[in-house]
Amino acid sequence: MGDFERVEEAAAALKGRVGMPAIGIVLGSGLGDLVDLIDPAVSVPYGELPHWPVAQVEGHAGRAVAGMLRGRPVIALAGRSHFYEGVGVAAVTFAVRVLAILGVRVLVLTNAAGGINTAFTQGALMLIDDHINMLGTNPLVGPNVDELGVRFPDMTYVYDRGGKKVFQRVGPVHEDELVRLLDKLSAEKAPEK
Repeated sequence: MGDFERVEEAAAALKGRVGMPAIGIVLGSGLGDLVDLIDPAVSVPYGELPHWPVAQVEGHAGRAVAGMLRGRPVIALAGRSHFYEGVGVAAVTFAVRVLAILGVRVLVLTNAAGGINTAFTQGALMLIDDHINMLGTNPLVGPNVDELGVRFPDMTYVYDRGGKKVFQRVGPVHEDELVRLLDKLSAEKAPEK
């Protein structure tokens, strides 16, 4: 069984329990409590899904939580695999690929990050608008999966400019205000059910 077949099998199992949410949120370290605001919530431990990589980092609950957040259908991933854990890029990208198969079209990625700006405080959110891949590998290596997109996607604006503008209009925030930002983003970007 190939990587994409594993993704499809996990997506089918998850869809059977959570439906097809329009918005996905990958929760980084320190933001796992956001799932408590999803109501009603369906919580699915990764261990109950076929092929799903187990989250090994402390503070990563290892579950998908789906339901309504401020009137929008969402799925939040509390925990994920990291390349530094010694897993391959297929494991790192597995969850996002499952979300794509589920029909998620707005994806908010969060993570704990450091910076050299001394004005930053612990818990402050910052907007990442570009990155440089210095891993020596790439998730595009291997056979292309047409269902997930083109062979070489345009990386000029890899992070959605419209979504970034929503965050920029609100200004500097702390993690307790993330829900308000997600609400604004989903209202402007996500299709109505």
